[in-house]
Amino acid sequence: SGICYIGGGKYDVPAIQYAGVGVAPANAIAEAKKAADIVLDGFGGKNCINELRRFLQRFRLQEENNVMTEQHVTETTCGSRTALDKFKVPGRVVIITGGAGLMGVNHAEAVLSGGGIPILLDISADALERAKQHLSERFPKSEVMTCRTDITDREALEKVADILIEKYGHIDALINNAANNPKMEGNAANMGAIRFENFPLSMWAADIAVGLTGALLCSQIFGAKMAAQGAGVILNISSDLGVIAPDQRIYRQDGLRDEEQTVKPVTYSVIKHGLIGLTKYIATYWATKGVRCNALCPAGIENGQDEGFIRKLTNLVPMGRMATKDEYQSTVLYMISDASAYMTGATVIVDGGRTCW
Repeated sequence: SGICYIGGGKYDVPAIQYAGVGVAPANAIAEAKKAADIVLDGFGGKNCINELRRFLQRFRLQEENNVMTEQHVTETTCGSRTALDKFKVPGRVVIITGGAGLMGVNHAEAVLSGGGIPILLDISADALERAKQHLSERFPKSEVMTCRTDITDREALEKVADILIEKYGHIDALINNAANNPKMEGNAANMGAIRFENFPLSMWAADIAVGLTGALLCSQIFGAKMAAQGAGVILNISSDLGVIAPDQRIYRQDGLRDEEQTVKPVTYSVIKHGLIGLTKYIATYWATKGVRCNALCPAGIENGQDEGFIRKLTNLVPMGRMATKDEYQSTVLYMISDASAYMTGATVIVDGGRTCW
């Protein structure tokens, strides 16, 4: 199939070379457009190179599978997109670790609302099935893929990468979201009267393996694929407790001795601070490869916690409330889309103002 790429700026030439098409004189544009199967109108700037790479990866895969059946199927305008258009992620493959959890499902909703394809990785097959059913009901015409995967297993992650490349031809974004999250609601094993002085090394190792080592492995494997294709985004989900220490007073309960009091575990702070360090490292390491990396620091989501706990926590927040479960979706979509094309190595805090005090 023939591709006609229109553009004469200094950044358009590498894009044309990448496409493997010839350079025609200006007076031949009309004839070239008429003869081509695909017309790409690329007035715009450096980001057009990445846009063209993504498009061609999808197009060539579809062509191999005989999906392209009509002439002039697609026409894109890289540089003339509006600010709102840049929030869209049509056809982009976005991996979400911990994808079946509360935050993971909400990240997937953000991806779907932008037209992307969320790939949910999680250790629980049952939770993945529930997440997929929920997302399919909310977005019935969209594609959702799930993979039961242990993100601490390099070989398992490499298999996922191979499956995705074979199926889609590209990987466009990774959201490192998985964690052994110590929640006040529920019965988290690492949230209770486990004092710092006696914090078990086995629990330390288990928490670090998922929250930090898992993020490292996913970034290595999926990030390398994005670097090879010349474009991609890694979003690390840190926390407001990635930039401040937990206030242990909000977990205290009257009538209990100090050794019986619930505390936020040390691993949570270490992991969330560590993700910000990993973010800055990756952002500079792959900056010339077209891979951006940023960290999002959300605050707590109101989700059935004890009223006393909610009251104590919200007293620390200038806006006087916890976040709602879907309140971070717009920020996630911004950070994985071209709307944030010039942002890398950044830490974005969305916490109702808590870290201001």
